Amino acid sequence: METEKKEKFSIKGFREMFENSFRLSRIIWAERKPLIFSFLAVSFVSSIFPILSSAVRGGLINELVQAAQLKVFSNPLVIFVILNLSLIFVRSLVGSLDQYLDKVFYMYLEEKSQFMMLEKFGSLDIDSFENPKHQNLIQKVKESGTWRIQNFAEKQFYLFRRLIELISAIIALSFAEWWIFIIVIIGVVPNLIVELRYGRRAWTIHDSKAETKRRYWHLSNKLSNINSAVELKIFQNTAKFISLVKDLFSGFQKDQFTIDKKHLKEETLASAFGQIASGIIYVYLVRKVIFEGLQIGSFTFFVGAVGTLEGALSGLFWILGRNYQDSLFVTDVFKFLDIKQVVSKPVEGKALDPTKTPKIVFENVSFSYPDSKERVLKNINLEINPGEKVALVGVNGAGKTTLIKLLCRFYDPVKGRILIDGQDLKEIDLESYYSLLGALFQEYSNYRFLVKEAIGIGRTSEELSSSKVGQSARKSDSDDFIERWKDKYSQQLGKEFTGGVEPSIGQWQKLALARAFYRDPKIYILDEPTSSIDAQAEAKIFEKLGKLPKDRTVVLISHRFSTVRKANRIIVIENGKITENGSHERLLKNNKTYAKLFKLQAKGYQ
Repeated sequence: METEKKEKFSIKGFREMFENSFRLSRIIWAERKPLIFSFLAVSFVSSIFPILSSAVRGGLINELVQAAQLKVFSNPLVIFVILNLSLIFVRSLVGSLDQYLDKVFYMYLEEKSQFMMLEKFGSLDIDSFENPKHQNLIQKVKESGTWRIQNFAEKQFYLFRRLIELISAIIALSFAEWWIFIIVIIGVVPNLIVELRYGRRAWTIHDSKAETKRRYWHLSNKLSNINSAVELKIFQNTAKFISLVKDLFSGFQKDQFTIDKKHLKEETLASAFGQIASGIIYVYLVRKVIFEGLQIGSFTFFVGAVGTLEGALSGLFWILGRNYQDSLFVTDVFKFLDIKQVVSKPVEGKALDPTKTPKIVFENVSFSYPDSKERVLKNINLEINPGEKVALVGVNGAGKTTLIKLLCRFYDPVKGRILIDGQDLKEIDLESYYSLLGALFQEYSNYRFLVKEAIGIGRTSEELSSSKVGQSARKSDSDDFIERWKDKYSQQLGKEFTGGVEPSIGQWQKLALARAFYRDPKIYILDEPTSSIDAQAEAKIFEKLGKLPKDRTVVLISHRFSTVRKANRIIVIENGKITENGSHERLLKNNKTYAKLFKLQAKGYQ
């Protein structure tokens, strides 16, 4: 029932279409006034050509008929011949200019829509990004957002052209009979209804199948990703996944085919109705020629005017129908662009001292993820002094990574507060705070740049330092394999690029760690930083972490107790609560969760 309601076009949809048109026009107008003026001028000239051509051609035919009867080559005939040739030349010239401006406008729209979307994605806070309410919207925008905006914007000019053609045709037909205009409108109105219904149905499929599309792309990417492809082959699941992808695709295509088939039937009936209306007008004009002495040239002119009117009206209604369809998608884009920050930045945030490592305090902090009442963290009280090396320990799902996310202010606590040097994190200027942080998360990014760039991206606010890149590589134990590559620090990463190499998972992680070292932050946040690295390399890396300047704070999450035991202080988190807090030796003496986990892991090495 709900789907049927969605499929019906509505006044609200029309209102949104005009609101979207106005909003998009303002954006374009603010940046490209000369281009818009030029496009409108060329569109106006192009739009009056059909009627001008019909008028000149009609006059030429009338003069030819008269000249043939009188056997005289009259001056009006010469004028009409010149006018006709001039119109052909000018129309060709304007057509070329129109194509050029159309291309320029398309390139601008492509750039504008792409960067408008990218800038929004870049400005989204993590809370908004991970919010389930936004996932379908984000998926729809990723799939069709940019080209729908381009289509929608371009159609505004086509709409302008059709309106000019319509006005010029009405003026021309005012010299014939007023009711011709009414007949033409009646003949083309069904086309508008058909296009509106089709547009709504197409959007409804896209809207209702957003989750199916996400699953389709997820499974498709598994087939095209090298790491996933290896596992699929070993587990003999390639055929299974292809079958799953095919079923999802076929289901979506089946729905699309159903509405296209229905659209074809409705479009055929609407066209037949329009042809009947045209037939009535043609019979009337033929009768005027036979019984009322309407000249052949005038007959040609009126027939051309009727054709222009029909074309303008049907084109206008077709564009309105497709605009209505595109507008439904553009509405989604604007909804995405209007997503408000959940983690809001203070208007005048307090800047932190860039030369000082701040003290971190969690004060009665509790947290639940959006749309969930379950507390992931419960009344966390924790102090981390400047220069401390603190390890967070606990089973999967205990809340360790969530605590890190709050420290990075990806989310705000639902209760309590986080203090940075005595100031509420909500009141601190995030840019000044982030300049003090260096982080390596479990799901880190692999940058397929040159090696030195992939490391140097750790601090892009400064000019790339080759010596600092080398130092960072040595600290992360990356220098050994980098030196073995042909182009060393100028080596291209990623086999999909010319001369590129594909690092192993462990090598990628070392490069990510090198980025953190290159950043040289006051606070290191490391979430399983050596999960893909061998024990020997791990020992070297943590030896380097231990030799960091004394004022550098390290917050570490790791399941490897050989690493954790080296921390100044170990925090055990269970079910969102801190249950133990102390040094390795102290927690072993307590003989609680930490001691049990440590002994269990140590036993595995005996």
